[in-house]
Amino acid sequence: MPKLRASDVDSLFARADKLLDQYPRSFGTAKALLQEVLTAQPDHLEALHSLNQAHERDRDHSPGEWQRRFQEPQRAVRGRILELTKKVKADGGDTVAHRARALALAQHAENILRTDPTPARLKQAEDLLAESKSLDAKLPARRRGERGVMAWKAIHRARKGKPDAYQALLDWVAENPRPSPFHPDDHASAFRGLEGAFADEGFLEWLRARKPRVAKGQRAKDLVQGMLHVGDWDVSAELKGPVTTPCRVGRLLALRALGANLDFKVGGKSLLERAKKLGDKALVRELEALSGAKPDAKGKAPTAKKSKSAKKPSTAKESSNAKEVSAAKKSSAKKPANKKEVSATQQATPDVYTTAQVFADVHVTSDGTVRVLAGTPHPDSDHGYTAGDDLWDFDKSIKWNQPWDDRVWLEQIHMDIDEDELEANGLSYDVDFNRLLIHDGKTWTRTKLPKALPYGYVAPVLRDLGAPWGLSAFGVSALAFDGGGKGWKVKEVSGPGGLNLVDAVVHDGVLYGLCKENGLGRLVPEGKNLSLELLGDEQSGLHRLFSHEGTLYAFGDDGVFVLEDGALAQLQPTRAPVRALCAAPEQGVYLHTDEHAWYLPPKGKARKLALPKDGIHSIAFFKNRLFVSVGQQVLRLEKDRAVAVKLPSPAPGVARLVVAGDRLWTVFPHHLTSSRDGKQFEPIAFR
Repeated sequence: MPKLRASDVDSLFARADKLLDQYPRSFGTAKALLQEVLTAQPDHLEALHSLNQAHERDRDHSPGEWQRRFQEPQRAVRGRILELTKKVKADGGDTVAHRARALALAQHAENILRTDPTPARLKQAEDLLAESKSLDAKLPARRRGERGVMAWKAIHRARKGKPDAYQALLDWVAENPRPSPFHPDDHASAFRGLEGAFADEGFLEWLRARKPRVAKGQRAKDLVQGMLHVGDWDVSAELKGPVTTPCRVGRLLALRALGANLDFKVGGKSLLERAKKLGDKALVRELEALSGAKPDAKGKAPTAKKSKSAKKPSTAKESSNAKEVSAAKKSSAKKPANKKEVSATQQATPDVYTTAQVFADVHVTSDGTVRVLAGTPHPDSDHGYTAGDDLWDFDKSIKWNQPWDDRVWLEQIHMDIDEDELEANGLSYDVDFNRLLIHDGKTWTRTKLPKALPYGYVAPVLRDLGAPWGLSAFGVSALAFDGGGKGWKVKEVSGPGGLNLVDAVVHDGVLYGLCKENGLGRLVPEGKNLSLELLGDEQSGLHRLFSHEGTLYAFGDDGVFVLEDGALAQLQPTRAPVRALCAAPEQGVYLHTDEHAWYLPPKGKARKLALPKDGIHSIAFFKNRLFVSVGQQVLRLEKDRAVAVKLPSPAPGVARLVVAGDRLWTVFPHHLTSSRDGKQFEPIAFR
């Protein structure tokens, strides 16, 4: 390769730097360009820092792949940065050298704390973190080391005859009951830095001796989410798992001590079955000890076989739209005992709870055409993701409105199936929202959203953004729009690192976009595409936008915010994530979490609504009445009482309520009804 001129190197770096913002589409290309820069100039500090940050993103989004391919290369990059910046001083500067050294120091400290540090090594980690803070006081990555120092100090105190010091670690889990090594560093339940401490045998023995508490309400739900992290999250396709981590037993025992239920299912499988799938022998042994299960002659713990009847989906809700659908969409159908039983002539009883489409949102055009955002089931990561088939076209030969059973999937692929596992555990499915179902008043037709929307990341929401956009859908770094019925097109969206576009609205003539990881911004033209320009400070955990009576609302994990003076200001803090907002009388809004709902006036305090305590799934204001999806019912709130509306053809799952086309819609995972008066509901048949 000919030697590059300095101007060529600068040009390569500029290209790489721009492509890094287009995650995930151009990320691999950007890293390859950085490597070219470093081949030409090994001490190019800005390229080293960018590559180090890129490997951090690899760790965030693909930790399994990061462990296998990038952990050691990143270690080498970090070492070179520390060598090149050893003369950088804490002089208040904000140069590339300051930022690069601050990050590398924080990473070095975290690396020390991954294994049991001696007192001297623990002091070294503290010193590294202190120097990092002096160079960049706001660096989120430093929190890993700070958590690790806290934990190992507690363990060292316990080893000196003060076992109550372990309580500090359990208290941390009590405050952050959903610990996961895969949360970003600024998340409340981020766990990185604690992995080694939660594998300490002294701490584990102390936890085993604890009598479990009794957990109720929201705390019990949070602990279940923590257990999901222990047993399931790091084998998902997005994380390129499984991921080696020593801390699952510690997290399991801590959550158990706080009252977590160990008997729930994850994707239709027990925690013990998940532990075997993960290959975590220590976690398997711990769960067997807790359950009293004895390994069989083959070394497998006994598992109960599922019923051959169709499994009704869980109605436990994680959110008011996509996650409700997720609870229903993963139901497994009747399972064939082996491949020989799967034939065209043998008709197994279909799973009536799952069809080849799952509904998420509905929109009605001015001419009355109904458009439904839907997804197609495909086998989850436990079953190889259809052995490499193009998932976007997975349902090409499947009738979209046919009942679904495992036979439908097995006929699409050619691969060996573990018959014992299939019989014992069945199949489970994921759904990605990449289809539009269109009803013209008589028949249904189906179309695909543009393939440029990244698979697995399409937000479960439709928006009419008006001219020139029309009906729109969102996915990570892309906005798909139908241009007022002129055919679907895609605009790529660039922006801050971790871009994950989940919603957009037009408010006061301005197109605003919402990034789940970074917050609210303006979507402005950049060449032929769009760029998200953030407003104010970055803010993660926001889920949706709502424009009402001249006010733009954003809501999510920390409550309700409004756009004021070019930035978001908190209007109503909440203890639990806000799932939805809708219009309310007197220019106010209604909002709800999983457990409670409030009326929020333009000024003044929020007023809690009296509702049945059975889990709130969705709310909508229609014909001057508030409708609430609670438990298995849809209620219409009158002045002095709540009236359960009668829905035709009861469907499994819970209803999302949507006002569209002067009608109130109940959007079940596999069923639609609508009402023009809020009293009589009519179904739209789709089978």
